[in-house]
Amino acid sequence: MVARNSVGFLVEGRLKLTSAQVDVVVAEAIGIREVLSWLKDRQWPQVFIETDSLCVVQALHSSIHMISLFGSVIQDCKNLLASFHNVVVSFVKRSANVVAHTFAKAARLYCTFSLESIPTELLPCLVADVRV
Repeated sequence: MVARNSVGFLVEGRLKLTSAQVDVVVAEAIGIREVLSWLKDRQWPQVFIETDSLCVVQALHSSIHMISLFGSVIQDCKNLLASFHNVVVSFVKRSANVVAHTFAKAARLYCTFSLESIPTELLPCLVADVRV
């Protein structure tokens, strides 16, 4: 999870490694649920959640009730989203979301970090993505 301001500077980030063996689309949905849970403690005026999983975004915008693990996680996400008035979930291509993808691949441990405490191996992709 990567939180950035309007010009792309890191506000806060979180890495979480899990040993669960689930389908990729379920893992993506769980990631969105984790982000939404994380946001409950934040007072940010506007939040845009970007994911490279079109399937998850389509499911979140669908009124179809799915009876599966994926459907259950999507319903959790919908319930969390209903408690927010300032959160938008949208699809972006992986190539447009390099920072989040790189951070996800680096999730060897669970940690929360700010710009002052970011793991050094993640700095290059973060700096390259700043929109000044």
